[in-house]
Amino acid sequence: MVTESEARAIYASAIHFDGLNIANWGRDIFESWHKGGITGVSCTCSLWEGLRGSLANVVQWKRWFEEHSDLIVQAHTVADIRAAKEAGKTAVLLSWQNTSGIEDQLDYLRVFRDLGVRKMQLTYNTQNYSGCGYTEARDSGLTGFGREVIDEMAQLGIVCDLSHVGPQTSEDVIVYAPDGKPPCFSHILPGGLVDHPRNKSDQLIKLIGSKGGFVGLSQFGPHMPKGNDSTIDDYVDVLDYVIGLIGEDLVGIGSDSSEGHARPSEFLEWCNKDKGYARRLTPWGSQKVVKPLGPLADRAELAVAMSKKGWSEEKMKKVLGENWLKYLEKIIGSVVSWDGGQHQAIVLSASPMSKNPYLTIDLVDDQQHLVNESTGYTWPEALNRIYPQDDSQPWTIQLKNRSGYSIGAWNYTDYCIDGGLFYWSDRLYECATFALSSYLVQEKGYRITAENAQELNQSFNVSDLRIFDGTGVFKQMFSCTQASCQGPDSEEGRRLEDQFGPCGIDTSQLAYNGGNPSGFLSSLEPLCLQVTREPEPDIAGPGITMSYFLQIALGAWFILFSVLIPRDPKASLVAKAARTLRRLRKRSRRQGSPREGRTESFLQSLQASRFSVALFSTVVEFQEAQVFFTLAVQLASISMIVFNDSISAIRIDWRAANVFQMGNTFVVLLVQAELQRRNMHWWYAYLLTLIVSVFCLTIQRLGRENKYYGFKTLSECGDSYTESILETCRFRSSGFGGYSIEYLSDTMFATVIIGITFISFDQIAQTPQIRDWVDGRMEAWRRKSRVGKWILKTWSLFWSFLWFGMNCVLLWLLAETTEAILREVGGTLRKKDKWTFGQIVAVLLWAPVVFKYFYLNIFGVKEGVGNRIDSHYKVVRKGDDKPSQQSTDQIPLTSTGYKNVPNNEDGREHGGLEDPRTPKWGRQHSASSRDGASSVGITEPQSFPWSNSR
Repeated sequence: MVTESEARAIYASAIHFDGLNIANWGRDIFESWHKGGITGVSCTCSLWEGLRGSLANVVQWKRWFEEHSDLIVQAHTVADIRAAKEAGKTAVLLSWQNTSGIEDQLDYLRVFRDLGVRKMQLTYNTQNYSGCGYTEARDSGLTGFGREVIDEMAQLGIVCDLSHVGPQTSEDVIVYAPDGKPPCFSHILPGGLVDHPRNKSDQLIKLIGSKGGFVGLSQFGPHMPKGNDSTIDDYVDVLDYVIGLIGEDLVGIGSDSSEGHARPSEFLEWCNKDKGYARRLTPWGSQKVVKPLGPLADRAELAVAMSKKGWSEEKMKKVLGENWLKYLEKIIGSVVSWDGGQHQAIVLSASPMSKNPYLTIDLVDDQQHLVNESTGYTWPEALNRIYPQDDSQPWTIQLKNRSGYSIGAWNYTDYCIDGGLFYWSDRLYECATFALSSYLVQEKGYRITAENAQELNQSFNVSDLRIFDGTGVFKQMFSCTQASCQGPDSEEGRRLEDQFGPCGIDTSQLAYNGGNPSGFLSSLEPLCLQVTREPEPDIAGPGITMSYFLQIALGAWFILFSVLIPRDPKASLVAKAARTLRRLRKRSRRQGSPREGRTESFLQSLQASRFSVALFSTVVEFQEAQVFFTLAVQLASISMIVFNDSISAIRIDWRAANVFQMGNTFVVLLVQAELQRRNMHWWYAYLLTLIVSVFCLTIQRLGRENKYYGFKTLSECGDSYTESILETCRFRSSGFGGYSIEYLSDTMFATVIIGITFISFDQIAQTPQIRDWVDGRMEAWRRKSRVGKWILKTWSLFWSFLWFGMNCVLLWLLAETTEAILREVGGTLRKKDKWTFGQIVAVLLWAPVVFKYFYLNIFGVKEGVGNRIDSHYKVVRKGDDKPSQQSTDQIPLTSTGYKNVPNNEDGREHGGLEDPRTPKWGRQHSASSRDGASSVGITEPQSFPWSNSR
């Protein structure tokens, strides 16, 4: 849960846009905005005024922008609002609450748009040329002239506000508005909470939401459930209520703050009379009105109230302002029009010089900069953002550069026409981008340079946008979407929802018959919003992810030092290299000289050090711990597909689980390979590794997409691989469903088989009986054949290269899986709300291994291991297992250096030396007897009974 201090910090870093203020304008208000951290405000500069009065108000605002440039700046676009945030100023979006300022002249809309008025309410309370306000006795709906006003506003990029508009006129406008240019309610309250004519019914709110419109919530106390007793907490409850109707992406703040105006006052009385002077429309010009958000300077308290209601940081930022900016970007655009302080005059109307603008398709190598690769974006959302807001201006679209492949490797001319565009989300996005670009070139007169066209041909095999069938691409998208989103009313629709989840759109509102695709793309935008796109935290939560990274870190630590600390110092590569260097420098070649033995002496000291002893005493326990961790992940993965009936959830969760268990298995194989390289052939660890590998291979086969129950392709989606267009909602080119993971699945499968085969062969070959038999046969072959003698000499080198190659492949595949995990869920490590009880438990499983390792490093093996074994045994150093005087109460147990207390169970004591007929617990290596007393028993795990059980 977000704390109060965190909420204030979130507010300070967030964009806060207020959808309507009608304050007593002046420096006091501007300073209050600044103190309150308000990034942008929609400011009313016309209410009842006609052309002349509205112009005068705009002129006054232009003066204020100059006089108070240290506090405010005019906003023409969304980028201006963001730039104001960076500059520490408040962006002012000039707005009207009536269209009386254009009188009966449509052309005046362009004039005021060029002056910076980017938001207009169609009517204010009463009837005008365009439609009806909410106070009229009879709402006659949108007029014919009003339809032309709506069309012109959409064309010019002016937001249409319906807050004070009557219900019938509002409905008419919502239905009539051009696709991609939906209207908004900038400052209203829901009728579902308080039935008042000024409040909008839940049905209207849902209707505007279905069109992609926006709802800003007013703080008008008398129209809230508790009236003038309403508090800021009640306001947040209203926000949650509307979010429940249309989702959290279409809701924001529209405070309707009138700060600085007294009640009663001449100004507010003027506001609440018809045309400013006639009949009284409402009593609010003089009666008490409580506005629970409080003063503008205290706006940060809203974030605190949100946090108390359990809002997440993401939800807070959306409602505070990001949702407003996302909506405004659809209508007014996002090109910066000011330089951070000095306003630049701009002319937005078309001119002869702006004919045939250039379209640039920028091919980028860093896919993180692409809209469709941005975290949280789905391809329909990304696609809707690349349509130009003003088709008279140059436009740039970014795509991933695929020119690293030979020409023809990516044939998008064919992919985009024959149904192959639905194969994955990137291809669908890129085909739709080419379709949109072809529309701009063919219908809007955009030009593309010869160099850019050549780049497209080299990278995508798209030779000419002038003949590219963009309409065909959009029609395929329309048909596939309709077939995929049939709803729960049909059996096929229920089957698709069970497998992929519900569609985020109503296909009855979706249409495309050719021509401008803007409306189609806008309607398609919420397609993926209800699709599960993230795996369950129990599958890929922050604790599981952190535990995975700890497993890799510990495995890397043990393997690295296992390689650096030689098993036989005299035969190590380091010692051999040192001797070679000395020979090259013509130094003494006598092996016994002190100078020549310095390297070997250092390596022997390192091998016998407490650090080395602790390392090799803990590595086997680490292997055991990671094996059971991996088995837990694998068993959970199998149970998920057996017991989970939701195929939609299985698809995303299974992919995540498969990637995790593959990475876990690679670490297990790498550590087991290193253990056996050091002659630590423990059957227990080997068998556990074998079980892990078998489970890994089983899960890999079970996870094949075509094995899911109910697999059935849709002919409307073009090819034999696509079951629903919602398949493209979940996965980008990276992550759990990424191409590298998919394409490497067979390689991973084969590598695990080869790896466990190598390890098994090596483990079995170390069995004494088999080893003796093989040694005998090889010796006989060596004596009989020169070729055999040569092969046997080079065999160890060949085997070492094979072993090294297997480990390199395992490391490469581990890096691929780790990159996918890091990119897909690495960000959850920083999200506090994701760290549940189970996630913390998942991390703590490594604690015993880590703390034992530290303990052995600090106190030594004798203390660390000796206190953990039965009192009948004790730990001694190799070389100390033959005491000068045999104790009468101790006899040697085996030659491993461990001693046994006499057995008195039958009343007899077995003293003296061990019976030579007694079988040894561990296989004895000839190397052990040659090491002498300089090594420590625990550094040679092959000498322990538990290291080489027969």
